Amino acid sequence: ELAQRLSNPTVLMLLKLKHVVKFLKGTKDWVWYYYYQEQFGEAVGFADSDWAANKETRKSVSCGAIFFGNHYEEGWVSGQQVVALSSGEAEYYGILMAAVCGLGLQSTMVELRISPSLKIKTDSSAAKGTVSRAGLAKIKHVETKYLWGQQALRRGRFTVEGTIKQLRDGPGFHVPPVRCVRVEWRARDGDARAGLVAAPASAKQTT
Repeated sequence: ELAQRLSNPTVLMLLKLKHVVKFLKGTKDWVWYYYYQEQFGEAVGFADSDWAANKETRKSVSCGAIFFGNHYEEGWVSGQQVVALSSGEAEYYGILMAAVCGLGLQSTMVELRISPSLKIKTDSSAAKGTVSRAGLAKIKHVETKYLWGQQALRRGRFTVEGTIKQLRDGPGFHVPPVRCVRVEWRARDGDARAGLVAAPASAKQTT
């Protein structure tokens, strides 16, 4: 959003830029820390969206993350290219974004002789219904180029699982822990040595 305003910056954009700089300054010594885990046969993607988040264009925002076992692999927050007319449509585009990232990760792992399946979790039953059927049904304004997700699902390239609320209430719900640690550099005998200390509690886990 800030990059899009470079040609015509505003005071509001300056305040947002200062907010970003403060965040980067406070987290410049944070790193991802991955614990050892056994090989998993499934990659899990979490997909969500914020309907009509942009107050000017009324376009929605997609966000999500891909986990392989307990390890965070990829995350994104990106603006959607079309104006969604409902929250369900926005969530459907969010599922497609998760599928793109997950299938890309899947292709990379195949090169490493690992063949994980891909499961996408969403909190929208409407979006799950859209991607699970064939055709547009009542959302006839959606361009046909966005229907590839339906075909990929039917071919078994990925699966879509219930709503996150249903999963959370069930016995099998599990959010992989992601730990962020702060790196402290100390000079000792002329060498820089790194020590790992726990990050603030708010940064230890993310979903």
